[in-house]
Amino acid sequence: KVYDRVGALIVGEEAEVIAKDPQGLYWYIRNPDRPGEFCWLWGNYAITTGNTASLPVFTPPPTPTQSIGFAFSFYEVDNCGGNWYVEFYVQNTGGGVFQSVRVQVTDNNTAQTVTLTNNQFTEWNGCVAGTSQDDLTAGEAGYTTSGALGSNPNGHNMVANITMCTQDGLGGTCVSASSNFVP
Repeated sequence: KVYDRVGALIVGEEAEVIAKDPQGLYWYIRNPDRPGEFCWLWGNYAITTGNTASLPVFTPPPTPTQSIGFAFSFYEVDNCGGNWYVEFYVQNTGGGVFQSVRVQVTDNNTAQTVTLTNNQFTEWNGCVAGTSQDDLTAGEAGYTTSGALGSNPNGHNMVANITMCTQDGLGGTCVSASSNFVP
C-alpha cells in the first residue's frame, strides 16, 4: 500500500513472472500496462501456472519514505473567560500522520508571544471544545489554537509559527511553517 500503483491485472489477464520475493508472497512480473517495465504483484489473489520453484529470488525495494507536510490558515479569534485565543485550520498535505502540534503566536502590536503544545487537534467555540481529533492522517484537516493572549488581537499584525510532529509530545519527525496575518 505504500508503493505507487503502476498497473493492474484484471481477472483473466496474464503476465510473465520473472522472480519471487524471499517469502514467496509477491511476484516480480513484466508490467502488462507499461511495456518494457517490471513491477511487483501481490500473490494473494494471483494464480500461477508452471514451475515457480526454480524462479530467482529478488528482494523488493525498501518502502519509500513518506513525505510530510501541512498547510495552515487563520480561522478565527475566540474569547474564553477574558482570554483571547487564535484558532487555525490545518491540513495534512503529506503522506504521514501528525500526532502533535505546537502553536506559537506573536502579537506585533503588543509584543506578546504565547505558545501552546497539544497532542490533539481541537476546534473551539469560545470555552466549548468542538470537534477533536487525536491525529491528522494524510489529506485530513483539523483545528489548533494558540495559548491565551491577554488582549483582543483583532486588527493586530500577528505572526504564527506552527510545528507539526509525527509522534505525541512533539516527537518523531517535525515540520514547521510560519505566516503573517491580521485577524
